[in-house]
Amino acid sequence: MTEQLSTTQPFKELSEAFGTYRPEYPKAVYDWIAKQLSQEQRGTAVDVACGTGKSTGGLTSIFRNTFGLDLELNQVRKATELYPDTQFLVSRAEICPFKDHTVDVVTVATAFYWFHMAKSLEEFRRLLKSGGHFFVYKYKYPIPENKRILAIQRREYEEHWRLHKDPRLSLDNDSGEVLKRSCMFRRISYRKFPNLVPMNAAQMAGFWSSTSYGAAYARNLRESVRYWKALEKEFDAVLSGKTVDMDFAIHAWHGQLIA
Repeated sequence: MTEQLSTTQPFKELSEAFGTYRPEYPKAVYDWIAKQLSQEQRGTAVDVACGTGKSTGGLTSIFRNTFGLDLELNQVRKATELYPDTQFLVSRAEICPFKDHTVDVVTVATAFYWFHMAKSLEEFRRLLKSGGHFFVYKYKYPIPENKRILAIQRREYEEHWRLHKDPRLSLDNDSGEVLKRSCMFRRISYRKFPNLVPMNAAQMAGFWSSTSYGAAYARNLRESVRYWKALEKEFDAVLSGKTVDMDFAIHAWHGQLIA
């Protein structure tokens, strides 16, 4: 499949759902990032395709300057509302508004497959200082620790959402292989972080409404709100007001730019 430039289209009008229902990244991810860096490399970080800042916010405890970039204006506005002390800018991943070799770290969280990977990596190489670091981390399709909830999710995915899944999501493979093929990085490493997130029925329905394919399906309905409310009700018929742990395990790769 021919790679495409990053686009706002899958996430138009989803900033509220993103800000409310997307989970935070666990502290262990940021501890891991920090351990890869010298004190001199904790100056400037750029979080690309930051959405509503879920990843960016956690980086602020590591770096003296943290920037979040996203192509969707509403996402940037929501991120600024949620993290007012962090700088957010509207920008495409393949063309970033920074001078050459002025950035210590570039991060991408649950978004790399939306980019033109080759062009974005070339841009990140332009941004990064000699020996700079690139971190890409993501969660995949979250799995609930309840078989009945899982069956409902899978039914909706197979019967409705899958038909609206963007082909770029099929590129959600081993990001480490992408980094290796670029020949830009050394010391490429992989880590998996456990990440169980308790969610109630409303939070689960809200999360799925924030996905590109769930939202695309709902846009074709006359009453999309009714659809998500019905799904929430079906989840709650199983949970009876309780929560279920959702497995949002984080898959993370790190590469250091070849000097």
